[in-house]
Amino acid sequence: MRRLPLHLFVVPVLAALLVGFDVFGPFDTRLYDQWMRLHRRAPPAEIVLVHIDGESERRYPDFIDRRPLALARLVDRLNQVKPRVIGVYLHFDPRDPRDREGLPVLREALLRHGNTVGKAFAADGAHMSAEEGFRHAEKLGFRTLGVQLVATGEDNVIRGGYYATPLAGALRPAFPLALLQQAGDLVPAPRRAALRAAFESPAAASEPYVFAFLGGARSIRTINAGDVLDGEVHPDAWRDRIVLIGQSEQDTEINLTTPVSGWAQDLTIDEFEAQAAAALLTGHVFRVPPAWASALGIGGLLFGFALLMHRLPQRRAALLGGLGLLAVVGLHLLAYRLLFWVPAVALFIALPVQLHAELHR
Repeated sequence: MRRLPLHLFVVPVLAALLVGFDVFGPFDTRLYDQWMRLHRRAPPAEIVLVHIDGESERRYPDFIDRRPLALARLVDRLNQVKPRVIGVYLHFDPRDPRDREGLPVLREALLRHGNTVGKAFAADGAHMSAEEGFRHAEKLGFRTLGVQLVATGEDNVIRGGYYATPLAGALRPAFPLALLQQAGDLVPAPRRAALRAAFESPAAASEPYVFAFLGGARSIRTINAGDVLDGEVHPDAWRDRIVLIGQSEQDTEINLTTPVSGWAQDLTIDEFEAQAAAALLTGHVFRVPPAWASALGIGGLLFGFALLMHRLPQRRAALLGGLGLLAVVGLHLLAYRLLFWVPAVALFIALPVQLHAELHR
């Protein structure tokens, strides 16, 4: 058997290393970003986002000066129309006199609803700060608590695990998952089983994932908090819905990102949370294989392709190269439809290089 030439191995090995070390990650992200923008999905009707924005603060100054009191009135207003779940993204500082004054009233309003989900943060693995957030949220009367494990990198970008995170020896639900856990039969039975499995998985905190976002900013149904307090929203907008309450402005110092970073750039943080809950509700979550498993698959595919081209006459090798590029496009589109993450950029770069090397030889 003849020894195989060295150039058959060079491109597959280089491509595998680049995929394994995620060098092409940002480019794969942009590829999926553009594809998602062309294929927006309709948001589920069960998610309603209440914005506390500048207009709400102008009409109801309590949102500025005594925030818990205004929020208590908002929750009581929602109690009249009975949404299935009320999720509160806001957090309060009990040391702030403006917050401390209204917290008991807010607690009574939350307890009256009986199905509320709050949120706590664990920054850079600081479990103590998260525990403090949990204790505070429990005192406020939230029935279920979600946690967002976040870490801020050198690029000042906040990155976090959203399914669940280990805290004090147990898995706590992330905020979108906590909302859906309380949603009952609003979530179809197969999705409930999948969410339960995700929550119970010991690896849930570290598993990579990508939400297939349903659209850009405002794609989730949004309602102004002032309109809610004025009673201008028809009761049918709330019945058997998941309601998420949050501030509408984006944090100017932190860029929210996911593996599909460009898709989230025009979202405020509470819009992102609503999108995440909607994606989990509908099952639009990409399956992302481990980086080195992808690297092995890409390397093996490229080596098989190079070997096949090497054994064919030049004209047939050129034809195979063209068919290979078309196959990669088809693979990428199929993977998107099946919600499976494929590092396609490495293939788009490597296949023409392999073809050029083979024809040059």
